[in-house]
Amino acid sequence: MPMSDGSDIEACFDAAVDVLVLFWGDPQPFVHDAHKRGMFVVSQCGGPEDAVAAADAGVDAVILQGVEGGGHVKATTPLADNLKATAAVLGPLPIIAAGGIATGAGIAAALSNSAQAVSLGTRFVASREAQAVEAYKQILTTATAGDTVMTQL
Repeated sequence: MPMSDGSDIEACFDAAVDVLVLFWGDPQPFVHDAHKRGMFVVSQCGGPEDAVAAADAGVDAVILQGVEGGGHVKATTPLADNLKATAAVLGPLPIIAAGGIATGAGIAAALSNSAQAVSLGTRFVASREAQAVEAYKQILTTATAGDTVMTQL
């Protein structure tokens, strides 16, 4: 959201999307208008403090990241630790786990550790259906944690 001028959110409103997912910012300015349109609002969070703030803003669920996540990572702790800490303070709001989940066992682990659902992202880039470059898919499927590079971009 810090890079948004609001037109992307308006485009979602105009398209009447069912689920609006917000990240890196305060979701509160958008929650009321989204709910008026019947949208389910989710805020992606990096830890318990973010999740509680999002709940207080009125979102319907949170996506809770672990540091294992790909792309824009806000979390600083592993997903399992983040789930435990967030579940302890969040209350009944649904938690969707994200970050490093790529197998059925990973899904089961998140669901048995306080998550009500999971969000998989990078894993799908390596699927046959994805039109990503094969060399990139190979890198994704053979990388280890030691290959991770964290940047400020």
